[in-house]
Amino acid sequence: MRAMSLRRALPACAALLVGLAAVAWLAAGGAVASPSHRLPALDGYTSSAMLDHTATPRSAPDSAVLQGLPFSGVPIRLRLFIDHGGTVVDARVLQSAEDAAVAEAVRRMFLATAYIPGRLHGQDVDSYQDVEIALGASGGDTP
Repeated sequence: MRAMSLRRALPACAALLVGLAAVAWLAAGGAVASPSHRLPALDGYTSSAMLDHTATPRSAPDSAVLQGLPFSGVPIRLRLFIDHGGTVVDARVLQSAEDAAVAEAVRRMFLATAYIPGRLHGQDVDSYQDVEIALGASGGDTP
């Protein structure tokens, strides 16, 4: 048996490394675009991208609690952690150009919103999802 030349071996090694990197990337959930979708599980919560049915609000968040607050109009991104009973147990501000008090009011608004839980394989599950809302510069617009 003849030894493979270096010129012939390099492409095979490169293909193997690319294949292994792709497997690692896919295992980390990297096949989808949104940041929440790249993380298949976080703090025991399943990404909404992995669910058969994502968690949905039972009704619109109560934006009346935001009336009179000064908004810049720049979107606010939050990550909601919703348990298998539909309760938002945590809301983390991921990105906000707003004053800390305004961002906290938006966070509390989502904490008070009831959800229909996400479902996976016919079971209600703990899940998380990222939401982005833009409120008008006058404040209190419906998210």
